[in-house]
Formats: sequence, C-alpha cells, structure tokens
Amino acid sequence: MSKSRFSRLSMLATLSFAILFGVMAAAPSAFAEDEEHAIKYRKSVMKSLGGHMGATAAIVGGKAGQPGHLAGHVAAIVDISTIAKDLFPEGSDFGETTVLAKVWDEPDAFKRELRMFEAQAAAFGKAAGSGDMAAIGAAMGNLGKSCKSCHENFREKKQ
Repeated sequence: MSKSRFSRLSMLATLSFAILFGVMAAAPSAFAEDEEHAIKYRKSVMKSLGGHMGATAAIVGGKAGQPGHLAGHVAAIVDISTIAKDLFPEGSDFGETTVLAKVWDEPDAFKRELRMFEAQAAAFGKAAGSGDMAAIGAAMGNLGKSCKSCHENFREKKQ
C-alpha cells in the first residue's frame, strides 16, 4: 500500500471516529432537549385547555356574552382530551414540571384518569350539541371533576 493511500485511509478513519464521537456525545443532550420540548409542549396544551375551560365557563355562566363561541371552545376541549395521552412521554418527568413521577410509576391508574377525561369531554361535547344549558353545565361539572381528580392524584400540590 502506498504511503499516500495509507494517509488518506488514516485521515478517513480519524474523521469517521470524530464524527461518530460527536454524534454520540450530542445524543444525550439531544434527547434531553427533546424531553424539554415535550414538557414545554405539554404545558402549552394544558394552558390552552385551561383557557378553553375558562372561556366555556364564562359562556355557560352567561358572563361572556358570546354564546356563538361555545362550539369552538367545546371542540377544542374534546380534541385536547384525545391527545392528552401523548403529552407524557417517558423521560419528560424532569425539569420544570409539576407532573408527579406517579404518571410513569403507576401507568394503569394514570391511563384510567386519561380515559375518564376523554369520556367526560366527549359527554360534554354531546351535551353542548344539545343546546340545553342545564345539561351543558352538568356535563361541564363532570368534566371539571375529572380534571380535578387527575390534578389531585398526578400533579404536585400548589403551595
């Protein structure tokens, strides 16, 4: 083998090693960054859920003066209930989050809470479609109880 060919192979091997090392070194931080984004995404979705719930309560309570907006808020709540199960990926239990480790330590109990939330949101959507404000209010109360149950069991208590 010629000296120049050996040099090129040696350089190629060194470059390959450097690239591989760089990728491996970056992988944990990329994973952590992805999980940080997962937490930010979860917070954004939950904040929007709270906003839609607040707006809906104002409409149902007759304080918003925008009864025509009810359907949009209800649809958003129902949609969020269907994606809630995707908001808690493994590894998103660190950093700035109030989610308790129970979410991952007791996955069956947490999944039951999410199924209840989704069922109550669907019932709320059905009631909202009826136009009966008493039925809408009752369904909203049940949905709120579902939210409260999950917060009491799987979220840090606010001080």
